[in-house]
Amino acid sequence: MLFIVGPSGRGEATLLSMISGILRPTSGSEIWTQNSDHLADFRLHTIGFVFQDYHLFPRLTAENVAIPLLLQDRDWNQSIAEENKYLEIVGLKGRGEILPLTFSGGEQQRVAIAQAIVASLVFSWEWRFQVRRFTRLFPKTSINLVRSKPSAQELTNSFT
Repeated sequence: MLFIVGPSGRGEATLLSMISGILRPTSGSEIWTQNSDHLADFRLHTIGFVFQDYHLFPRLTAENVAIPLLLQDRDWNQSIAEENKYLEIVGLKGRGEILPLTFSGGEQQRVAIAQAIVASLVFSWEWRFQVRRFTRLFPKTSINLVRSKPSAQELTNSFT
């Protein structure tokens, strides 16, 4: 787990966006020289995102979690079964039929995290989920943006 720490407005989110391939730097290594289709495919199959405002589809239930799987051309039934597995990991077992706008803010965040952990590398902006529980149940490589050194230290200390 890697933490990028800094106050708002110093470029941390831009750095995460560049590392993940959302933004392209003016020069750089091989990943950014790929054409847009290859880069989109890389992001789809490799990177999961948890944004500050979660970016959930309001008219979908927790099917939001299955979106990356369906975009990878997975079978609908297989995707829904996996969705349920990820919802259970984040503590939302049995809540898959509820629309995101009826969830609390914390529950919306957990749906977004469940959607992100479908990927092998997770990027998060201002992640306030129980990191310790998540990494014990489902270890993933993650890069996390936090705004203060004490927050990063607190999260780091939770692993010792």
